[in-house]
Parts: sequence; structure tokens; C-alpha cells
Amino acid sequence: MKVFVDSSVLIEFVKGNERAKEILNRLLELNAEVYINDIVFSEFVFHYLSLKSGSSPLTMKGKKEVGKYINERDPKEFIDQFRILDVNESIVGLTYDLIRKYGLLPNDAIILATCKFHEIEFLVSLDRDFEEVCRFEGVKFAFKAEDIKEDEEDRT
Repeated sequence: MKVFVDSSVLIEFVKGNERAKEILNRLLELNAEVYINDIVFSEFVFHYLSLKSGSSPLTMKGKKEVGKYINERDPKEFIDQFRILDVNESIVGLTYDLIRKYGLLPNDAIILATCKFHEIEFLVSLDRDFEEVCRFEGVKFAFKAEDIKEDEEDRT
């Protein structure tokens, strides 16, 4: 089972959100192939810096303190659990289509386009903005751990 994990799940996991913990534990139980892309990586690290420092990344940048909050293992060890998919020209083309068709913001459109291009079965997010568009685009949407289910044919 191929599952794309949105930054909302990663960020909320670091904050201690129970739903995010349950989702990631469910993915481990199912031995799912878990993916992110560079957009999710960037969004996660941006918010991670805020959580660790207690100030905005832009404030830290101005004070030249960004490097203080990233070390060799943290959050790299966490991110290394996910396969990172590249955004390519085909995904960019799909992104424009999704923005026009559904009015998605660019990052959300890139995430959904990445799922479609790489034939990802599930998009897991704590952002319900994906719910309806995933259904229209043939990607299963999971908002909580119980939503992530293997198809009968996957178990045989």
C-alpha cells in the first residue's frame, strides 16, 4: 500500500497530537510504503523550526539563528522514515490543471498531483481541503487512522 503523508500529519505528530500519532502507528502496522515530496519536507521543517525555537523562522533568519535548531539527527531521523518523491515536469502540468479545476492552493495542488502521477493509493492529511478533490481524482483520502484500510485484493 502506497501512502502519501501531508505535512499536517507530520507537524501535528511533533506537537503530540493523538490523531497524528494514531495515523503514523497505523501506517507502521500495515507496513505501508510512506511518501512525502519536497513541498511537505519544506512545510514540515518550516513549522518544526517555529516549534523548536518559539519564534518565526523569518525572525530566526534575521538573527542568523536557523542553524541552531537543526542538528545532524533531529528532525532528519524522523524525515528519513519517508521516501521523498521528486516534483517533475509532468507533476507541474498536473498541478496547473488541479489549480484551475478546483481552486487549490499551489502546494496542495502539487501534493495531489504527486499522488496522481506516482499512483499513490492514499493521501493522509489532517486538512479536509483534500477530501472532496481526492474523491474526484481517484485518490483515497484518510483523515484518521481508521480510514486507512487495505483492499481485500492487497491481502491475498
